[in-house]
Formats: sequence, structure tokens, C-alpha cells
Amino acid sequence: MEKPVFDLLVEISKNKYFDYEDKSRTTNRDKEIERSEKYRQLRYLLDQGFISSTKDIYIITEYGYIVSQFESWSEYINHQKELLDRKVKKENLDLKISDFQVRTKYLPYIISLLSVVLSIIALSYQFKKENKTEEQISNPTLLTSEKQVKNSINNGIWISTKDSLSSVEINGNNWTFKYVNEKTDLDDHYEYLITKSVLDKHNEIIDGSLILTNKSDTLKYGIDYISEKNMTLIYLPRGNFHHYERKE
Repeated sequence: MEKPVFDLLVEISKNKYFDYEDKSRTTNRDKEIERSEKYRQLRYLLDQGFISSTKDIYIITEYGYIVSQFESWSEYINHQKELLDRKVKKENLDLKISDFQVRTKYLPYIISLLSVVLSIIALSYQFKKENKTEEQISNPTLLTSEKQVKNSINNGIWISTKDSLSSVEINGNNWTFKYVNEKTDLDDHYEYLITKSVLDKHNEIIDGSLILTNKSDTLKYGIDYISEKNMTLIYLPRGNFHHYERKE
């Protein structure tokens, strides 16, 4: 994609493009060339599905918005290539594991041994969990605080690090997408749910799943990292990253 076309896509992603130009013929050659070039760029973006149009108004599509979050078209292509390379590597690794399972005659014994080990680990984990539960019951403040970290995100305004005009407002389990100088519609309001989470030693979420739902849509994200002030999500299934910082 040419840089002027990409720049136009970024412009439309931030503000709707209104084509109110006088379309009557003009004798000004430079102006005619400029207008022709602008329509060529818009037609390209329309044909590729980056934008849509209603009469003389051009707006960004979901695909176009994702592309516009990158610094350039080549950066987006490289990102997609990295995702594809990861997928190929994972498939190759799965094939090697399958080949190993077919070739080894000791696999049933290994599985049995692993089952015993896992059972011991599970019993040990359950014992620690029961002890921890008793400690939490004796300390209700600790129980409430830890539950909140696992299943919720801190309330407030979370601003995108790639586009400071884009933000998310979180209040309880309500999630609202916002954009500066644009009216918030009903479709921008969601309820969020963390379906599973993995915590580090600081009780910060380092893995898991996040689902946003409203009456007309469901959005799914992988959790890369969520702390009190920073949040990194992976939009599924495209795999693009969204970085946010909580406003003080």
C-alpha cells in the first residue's frame, strides 16, 4: 500500500471523511489532478474493504481500523507474517510430538508415571489451597482483595498507547469504548467477563481470556498482561495487540 493511501486510511480512522467538494468540472489542472488522486485512493480503500461509504461520507471498517493502528502497511504485513510463522512452528512441533508418540513403545508407561506425578502434585496443590482458604476466611479483607484482582479490572479511564484519543471506561463490570469528540453509542457499551486467569507472584494477570458482550455483539480477547495501571489484550482471532494505560 502506498504511503499516501495509508496516511488517508489513518486520517479516516480518526475522523470520518466528508466529501463535500464541488464535483463540477474545473479548468484548474492541478486541482483536477489532486481531486482525481484523492478519489483513486478512496476507491482503493473501498475495494480492499478498509473503509465503507454512505453517500459522501467515508468511515473506517473494523479491518481498516486494525490496519491503521500500525505505523505503516509494511509493519502490519510483518506482524501478520510473524503470526503465521508462529502458527507454522506450532504445527511442526505438534507433528514432531505425534511422531514421537507413534515411535516410542514406552509411551503408555510414561503416561502412567506422569499420571501418578500429576496426582501427587494435585493433592499437594489442594492441600495448599485448603490452607490458603482457611487463611482467607480468617482475613476477609485479603479474600475480597484477591478475588477482585483475579476477576476484575480497576475502574477508571484506560487510554490507548497507540491512539491517545481512543480510550476505554471501566466501571464495575461495564466496559465502554470512547473516542474524543465522538458521541458514545449503545453499541459501544459492553459487559466484560474474565473467564480464566493466570497470576504472577504480584497478583497481576499474565494470561487468560476476556469476553465483552452486549445485545448485538460479542468480542473475545486473550489477556497478555493486566495490572493496576497497564493492560495489554490480544484481539481474537486476528491477533493484534491493544495496549492501555489507566489515567491517574
